[in-house]
Amino acid sequence: MSTRFMINAGIWAAFTLILMMMFGQPFYMVDNGYAGVETCWGKVQKGAISAGPGVKLPWCEITQVQVQTRTLKDVKINAPTIDLQELNGEATVQYAILSSAADEAYGVLGAEADIEENIILPGLHESTKVVTAQYTGTKLFYARDVAQLDMSKALQEWVDNSAKARKLNRLIVIQSVVLTKANFTNTFETALQNKAIRDQVLQRAGAKRDTQLEDAKAKALIVTRNADADAANIRLNAEAEAQGMKNQAEQLLKNPQLLCYQARSKWKGTLSEIGHGATPFDELCRGK
Repeated sequence: MSTRFMINAGIWAAFTLILMMMFGQPFYMVDNGYAGVETCWGKVQKGAISAGPGVKLPWCEITQVQVQTRTLKDVKINAPTIDLQELNGEATVQYAILSSAADEAYGVLGAEADIEENIILPGLHESTKVVTAQYTGTKLFYARDVAQLDMSKALQEWVDNSAKARKLNRLIVIQSVVLTKANFTNTFETALQNKAIRDQVLQRAGAKRDTQLEDAKAKALIVTRNADADAANIRLNAEAEAQGMKNQAEQLLKNPQLLCYQARSKWKGTLSEIGHGATPFDELCRGK
């Protein structure tokens, strides 16, 4: 390689560098949490640029697109339920642009503000109506957590369909939809509050009834046990008395003098008027 060629190459390199410095900044920096999108002569170049420094052509520009979670706060929503109760509230949406699709999102949908205005907001309103149409006012009032999950899924489906309509893959991930406010008409909310009070009264009455029923069962069990104990005592006493009488009869059969003795021991000394002066034990004790 000749010296002349080296000199010419150096001159052209210096000339190119001078042009780059004159007509544009050749260096760029993409911050963390962002993806870079390169635009040359107004045309978005394919492929997102990762965070970090780099060099670009002077006629190209690098636009930073936020790919970390973004929060769209307190969006006013209005949607009817299946029983025609009107939901008036506010919702907060958290979403993120996929870093791998930052160039397509920017090229087709625009900057973050355009994405929110043209995709997220209309999608939220439409998906909210789809979800509330599946709920009664009462169920929506008491099942807000479930409804929020349904709204998040419906919004994700909506933005995915928007991408498919443009022959694109998923560009945006919906992370959550939170109902920060959920208001109905005063009449409806008053009715719900009255219902809640009635339910509490019925619940307390049911608890009291159950307690009384358990107390009655316990008392009945005690009475039953006492009755069983009394019956057992009567049976044992009767058996003991019967056994005693049996034993006494057996003793009398074995020893007749015992009967004579018992009769005489209980005699009060009164003679029978028809016995001709005989004691009442003469026959009983004769020959004994």
